[in-house]
Amino acid sequence: MDEHGGVSGWYFLPWVSCGGQIPWNKLYLLEQTKIADHPNSLNKMRSKYAPLKPPPSLGDGRDVPYFPSKKSESVSSKTVKPMVQYIQNGSIIQGIASLTEALAISDCVAWHSYYPWSVLAAERRWSRSKVLLIGSSGEIFNGSLRLGFRTIRQWKAGYRLLIITDRQEHVLARPHDYEYLLACCRGEVDRHEAEELLVADLWRMWGISERECSMSIHAKNKKFIARQLQWRGITLRPDSRFKVKLPVGCNATKDDVVKVLRATLTKSYLPLCICDHMLETVQVVTYASDTLAELLDNGRSWSSRINDGEVID
Repeated sequence: MDEHGGVSGWYFLPWVSCGGQIPWNKLYLLEQTKIADHPNSLNKMRSKYAPLKPPPSLGDGRDVPYFPSKKSESVSSKTVKPMVQYIQNGSIIQGIASLTEALAISDCVAWHSYYPWSVLAAERRWSRSKVLLIGSSGEIFNGSLRLGFRTIRQWKAGYRLLIITDRQEHVLARPHDYEYLLACCRGEVDRHEAEELLVADLWRMWGISERECSMSIHAKNKKFIARQLQWRGITLRPDSRFKVKLPVGCNATKDDVVKVLRATLTKSYLPLCICDHMLETVQVVTYASDTLAELLDNGRSWSSRINDGEVID
């Protein structure tokens, strides 16, 4: 590694090894989860805004020995175990399947606590079902599936066995215009017709495109939706946060800002989806006080450079 640019000249790629084929959308979610666990990875040190910088060089092509800080010890290093086991027609089937699909097929499902994907869809679909949960360390839970999924988060790492004793399925119904918005995302509807959609429909299109379409098509839909929202005077996007900047010396808390913002939005004509997003993602930022150098800077150096005809970037 020292002979080929050193540590700072290398990229590190995640290696996922499992006993079967993973769908691309689940693999993408898994990669994003692991990348989020390592915010200070070497792949992000090349940016001038990176929180950490590449290890300095000794001048002869070798890098200074790099020792990670103690904070890196708290980073999650769990082994991913995507295998799900369930009983079908009296035989045990093991494979990389969605936990939701396994619960739809069988009343007896087993998985590991290192299952990397979300189980929210299964929790919503069978939230009121009566289940029996057994942990590999001897834990036992008997009750509703929703409460059971929240309880097993406190259990020790290991396998979980779920047995449905009373299945009560909640039928998830799509809105009547869901298929039409999905057709707009897939390009099956003319763009001129999609330009006439309301702001609330464009806002929902973003989530539908992210959930149903491929990454390349979703990137095109994001540009289209952002442009349409901007033409309607809305610069906020579903993937952005709403920031409130407070002046120096302001002692208002975030609760105070949210109360004033909520009272202001109730009197506005903004769509309800925009108001809900602003209240959920509001971020209060307070400007830092001016430093002594900034207070003493009267701009004289800039004036002389401008008068001399110097080009200032």
